[in-house]
Amino acid sequence: MDPEKKKRDEAVVLDTNIILASILKRGSYTRQVIVYLTDVLGVEAYTPEKTLQEIEEHLAELAKRKKIHVEELRVAVRILLLGVKVVGEQVYRDYLEVATNCVGDPADADFAALALHLAEDYERVILLTWNKKDYRGDCLETHRIVVATPSSLKI
Repeated sequence: MDPEKKKRDEAVVLDTNIILASILKRGSYTRQVIVYLTDVLGVEAYTPEKTLQEIEEHLAELAKRKKIHVEELRVAVRILLLGVKVVGEQVYRDYLEVATNCVGDPADADFAALALHLAEDYERVILLTWNKKDYRGDCLETHRIVVATPSSLKI
């Protein structure tokens, strides 16, 4: 980061389970939290591009389970992600090695790496997940990254 550049206040990284919880449940508390963070508080939201690939892999199965058309679900994902910046791996690749040490499941390393990258520009980064146990909070907290569930956030 450029030393002359002032850090922005706060960013949030959304992991896949947060996005899915937001679209699969009517009146979702998770969606309400995301909307409150982004639209009311103005917190910038991010997710790795990998999230879209993960969602696409499970879309048919999820649509069948929810008894809706795949395209309806795809549209719901697009709408939810309108205010979310989708970030390619090339942007946070340099942080993947450190991130791998901060997660219990290597599949979650992209979310931690993106959070580590964003910590360069933000005072605080929230990694929003329903699977806190998959992240080593002590490892991420040293970089001003808070691992939180929507219900544990103090907003």
